[in-house]
Amino acid sequence: MNVSMDDPLDISYTIVYISAMLTELGDELKRARDAMDTSLQTVAMSANISTAYLQKIERGLVDTPSPHVLRRLAASLRVDYLNLMQLAMYLDYDEAALVRARMPAKHPLANAKLTPEQWLAVGKFISGLTRERQ
Repeated sequence: MNVSMDDPLDISYTIVYISAMLTELGDELKRARDAMDTSLQTVAMSANISTAYLQKIERGLVDTPSPHVLRRLAASLRVDYLNLMQLAMYLDYDEAALVRARMPAKHPLANAKLTPEQWLAVGKFISGLTRERQ
């Protein structure tokens, strides 16, 4: 197929695809916010963006929310940053998989729900191990 520079490009598929991905991004953010039972204002303040901007992102009206904003939203909503980067089309599936493969494994205590006393005991145990190795 020969295409010349004078031929009009059919970008309708690209526009529909981009629009769908941005809608998915917005839906994901809204789902996470609803699951936390948190207001737009609370999340926006935590992510250091305006409530209006967050609302536009949730509605799929922002073409390119920056990776910095997505990082702050991921932290505020406790969602996967790489998933948001995929939905915003900064990463494709393979790129995100490559990044995930390079990430260190989560620490076994990362999601532990320990009492303050238990955390102190863990700290003392680790300090003791460190002293033994010196």
